[in-house]
Amino acid sequence: PHTGSVFGLNNREGWKVVHDRGRVVGAHVSPHQFRAAFGTRGYDLVEAGGLAERSLAAAMGHAKVETTRKYDRKRRGMGTAEALWDLE
Repeated sequence: PHTGSVFGLNNREGWKVVHDRGRVVGAHVSPHQFRAAFGTRGYDLVEAGGLAERSLAAAMGHAKVETTRKYDRKRRGMGTAEALWDLE
């Protein structure tokens, strides 16, 4: 797990913000699901030619594009909903 801070928040504070915002809209959302959604949707932009795969990898903090590719639902043979909830 990432132990640094993002936007000045530690892991616990970040989890609370994501969880609380999800609860406002009636959903249980974790930071992992939020990150998975970012990566999965990022691949929509890669496929459309609006984003380089390397740029998506950098935005996700991955040194290797191969790590980022696990978020590409089409490579995994999944639909959007499955990809957003099934990534590990």
